[in-house]
This record gives sequence, structure tokens and C-alpha cells, in this order.
Amino acid sequence: DARERGRRKCLTASMGGGGVDDLADAKTACPASAAEIRCLLAKLKAPLLKEAEARQAAWRLSLLARSPENRAAVAAESGLQILIDAMKKGPASCRGPAASAVASMALGVEYGRALIGGGTIQSLVRLLKDRQVDGQEDVLQALANLAHSSEARGIIVVHGGLELAIHLLESDNGNSAFQALRVLTQISADSDFRCEAGSSLATDFAARLLMDGSEEEEKKLLALEFLANVAGEPQSADALVACGIPALVHTVEMQVGKGKAEALRALASLAERESPGRAIVAEGGIQPIIDSLSDGSCAPEAARCLANLSCNVDICQVIVNRGGVPKLVLDLHEPTSGHVGHSVFAIANISESLQGCKKITEAGGVPQLVKLVIRGAQPFRLSALRALSNLSESLEDNRDTIGKSRGLYQCVVLLRSGCERTAAQAVRLLASLAEYGPNRRLIGSAGAIQILIHLLTAPNRAMCRLNAARALADICHEQRCRVHLVQLEGIGPLVGVCGKEKDPERVQAARALHNLAMDPHIQRSIVWEGGVSVLVEMLHSANFEVREQALHTLIRLGMLHEHWGAIKHEGGFIPLTRQLIVSEVRDAFTILRHVVRFFNGVFGALLMSHWRRV
Repeated sequence: DARERGRRKCLTASMGGGGVDDLADAKTACPASAAEIRCLLAKLKAPLLKEAEARQAAWRLSLLARSPENRAAVAAESGLQILIDAMKKGPASCRGPAASAVASMALGVEYGRALIGGGTIQSLVRLLKDRQVDGQEDVLQALANLAHSSEARGIIVVHGGLELAIHLLESDNGNSAFQALRVLTQISADSDFRCEAGSSLATDFAARLLMDGSEEEEKKLLALEFLANVAGEPQSADALVACGIPALVHTVEMQVGKGKAEALRALASLAERESPGRAIVAEGGIQPIIDSLSDGSCAPEAARCLANLSCNVDICQVIVNRGGVPKLVLDLHEPTSGHVGHSVFAIANISESLQGCKKITEAGGVPQLVKLVIRGAQPFRLSALRALSNLSESLEDNRDTIGKSRGLYQCVVLLRSGCERTAAQAVRLLASLAEYGPNRRLIGSAGAIQILIHLLTAPNRAMCRLNAARALADICHEQRCRVHLVQLEGIGPLVGVCGKEKDPERVQAARALHNLAMDPHIQRSIVWEGGVSVLVEMLHSANFEVREQALHTLIRLGMLHEHWGAIKHEGGFIPLTRQLIVSEVRDAFTILRHVVRFFNGVFGALLMSHWRRV
């Protein structure tokens, strides 16, 4: 690098330029006169081109073009095409300096399309292949500057520039390797080329650059950006598990700003796979990631990282133990922030365990989740519904909290959602809330019964049927809800579910019929809807739970003696007796009650039959 800087200073001095040090090292150059730029461009034109003068003019233009004013002046003099022609057709010693000038012009986004359309990229790739041309780092710099455009990335890849850049990572010239990594970083920003750019060689090079304590911060930041782009690719993830994760975790612990954010982005992509996720935990990465939730610029990637890590049950436990739940819940207080979706997804995963539910409840997460269900966007709402379902199923107190904070009414509204997943999560939460007695009447008064009946038969709501039947079974403990269900003609759909659906749905529908049969008048409606034949058929099921629930429901129906004739007519007496013998009812009182009901119904039916004959 020192030799190259000296060479440029000598060239600049030989051209009579002032302020050599500033001109060579500054990011922008002083504005030049139009006459000077016109003169320099004239030296690059054929047939008047003289090799030495052309080379010096190209270097001078590459320095001047760092300034936006000078780039505009070059473009006004048709300098883009002159530089492209010099790079394509000029002497070999001029092509490298011309490429450097093109790299400086490519700093202006407005000139990128003209350079791309003029065949510049093809010429630059050709220069990379030609080992006789000096200034490969200038060619790579031009490609890196142009690769900000997605169109340019495709052209570079098609013409073989990606493979050349990977090969040049092994160059003895450190600046050439750095510029090659710049090219790969820009190309890897496009998901179509990320797999090819994130080769094992490139990933190893970036990881070594990151771990080398002597390297400049600019190079480390570039390495972090590259690793963040490719960390989601399998071969890159495997390479990082072997050598790169400790450096990424160390960066998260020690750095601030963009470097820390890029390291978190890389870890978040790695955490999408189980093996790298476990490696992150083994390297002690959980705590610094949790701490990064408090850093405004890094919080989005930290939340995404925890969301991906929380997909693993064991890692969820580590997040809980490290105090991650309160900070995730704190993120929910800002529903408009860009990373709240990741936070609520992580909370939903953590809520799958009882300890996680307790920590979320203690941190005040239930009211915040209800607010997200009411006012949040669709992705947030799905995760919030799942978290609330887990919380209400694990802790009974949460059912009361959700019911009192308008979460119950919002669930009823979401049952009508056009998205099947949203409706399925809403009905699951509603079924859990219905297990709490005081909520049952509220659910009925909110108009949920009619919607739940519709979900039992709707052709595009298969995901909802189990929990719809489960919710109706619990709601029917309330007398008013039972009557309302009969008025809405809900017995027929329940009988239909008992006869046609899968075993879990049949069990819940039979349980609903069992609770409906508490009312003698509703028992007759169940029999009229063909419920006896379906329940007798369930007694022949291979699933013990199906047979057991059918037994309970038939015995309750048999409390009215007139129904034993229907049970006998459907051939239910023998299977009913057999199931009663093998029933797994635990307490003696329930067994005695079933036996008494059974024989009471049988003898009552016989007496009624004899009375009719008399």
C-alpha cells in the first residue's frame, strides 16, 4: 500500500498537481477546471494517445473524480465513453489507471447505469483475467463500486467475475484481496448469488480477517458485513461453526455501532440452524445478545437472533435463565418498532414451557400481548395469539386476566378472519378461555356460539374444528349457552363431527353432546338428530378415548328411559356393557354412578315396555 501511494504521488507530482498528500489520501478532491479535465480526456483519445501521457492523465482523472463536481464535469465532456474505450482498447499500461478512473466515476450512482450499459463490467472482468495488466486492485475496486446495482451483480456473475474475485482472495497483494472481498460482499447482498459468493474459501478468509487483531477497523467491518450476508448459507454456516462464531460473539461483547449490528445479523442468520445455534450458546453468546436488546441500533438484530434461537427448547430455557424474558416483554411496549415481531415470536416460543409462562406473566407480558392482538399487525397477531393460548392453558389466572382485558371479545372478532391460521389461533385461545367458568357466559354473550358452529362445518376451516368443538363442549356447561346452541341448530353439526371427523374432533364433539344432555329436553333433540346411532358407532372405534366418551354420553342420554329403546335398536347394548366393564374411570363413586344409571335406564326401559303392553 505504501509503494502504491508513493507511485501515485510521483505521478501526480510529475503532472504538476499541487497538494500531493491531500490529493492522494483524501476521500474527495478539489474541483478542477473544465479546461483541465478536457485536456486530460484529450490525452486518452486515440489516435493521438501517447502511452506515458495517457497513463498519467488516467491517474489524474481517477483522483479528481473522487469529487462529485469533477465527476459531473467528466460526464459533461463525454468522459465516460473515453474512459471505457481507454480501458478496452488502450495500451496495457493504461488500462489499470483507466479502471481506477472508472472506479472513481462509479462512486456516483447517477453514472452507474451508463457505465454498466457501455460494457464496462465485461471489460473489467476481462482485465482481471489478463495477468499482464497492472492494477488489479483498481479493477476490483471498480467492480465493487459498480456492484451496488443489482443489475451489475448479475453481469459480474454471468461473466465469471465472482469466481475470479474468490480466487484473488489468496493474492499476495493485501489490497487486491481486500477489494476482492468488497466485490463478494456486494454480490452476496443479492440472495440469488449468496450461495456462490459464500464459499468456504471466502468465509474462511473473512473469519481470519475478523480474528486478526492487527487488521484495520474498516477491513473488519467489511468482513462482518460479508459474514452477515452469507451466514444463512449451509456451507458458510459450517465454516463459521468451525472458526468464526467466537469472533462474532466477541464483537457483540466489545464493539458498538455498525460492527456490533453486523455481528448480530450474522449470528441471527446462523441461529436459523440448530447446530450453529448450539455453538452460539456454547460460546456464551446468549447474554451479550440479550444485553443488546437495550441498544437501539442493535435491538432489531438482537431480537431476530433470540427469535431464531428460541425455536430450540433447550436454548429457550437458557434465555429464560439469563433474564431475557423481561427485556423481550419490554419491547412489546412499542408495537410500532420494527423488531417487535421478533420479540413476540420469541415470547411465543418461550411460552411453550411452564417456567417460561410464569416468567412472562411475572414480567407483565399478558396485557401487552392482548394489546398486540387488538391493535397489532397480522404477523404480530399470530404470535401473540399463540403466546396467549399457551399462557392461558398453563396458568388459570391468565384466563381471567385475558377475559377482563378485552382479549376475549377480540378473539370472537378474529374467528371471522379470512386467514385460516389467524382463525385457528383465535379459536384455540377461545377454547382455553372457555375452561374458566366465568368466561363461558361472556363468550356466549359475545356471539361466539354461532361462529363456532359454522367452523364445525366450514370446508376451508379444517384447522379450527378441534378447538371449535372443544370450546362448545366447555361453553355448554352453562344452561343459557346450551339453550342458545339448540336454537342456533348446533346439535346437527356436532353429531356430524362425531360421525365423520378424526378421533380428537369426535371426542370433543361427543363431550359437547354429553354436556348438552344435562338438559332432558335437549336429550330428545340429540336423539332426533341421529346422535344415538353415531355414538353407538363410536363404541366400536379402535381408539379407547373415543369409546370412553361415547360411553359417558350414552349413559347420560339413558337417564331418560325412553332412549334405551333407541340405544337397543342401534345395537348399542352389548358394546355399551363391554365398555362399561373396561372403563378407566378412577374413582369408585363415578363407577357406581355409571352402573346405577346404566341399570336404572335398562330396568326403567323394561318397565315402560311392560306398561305399554299392559
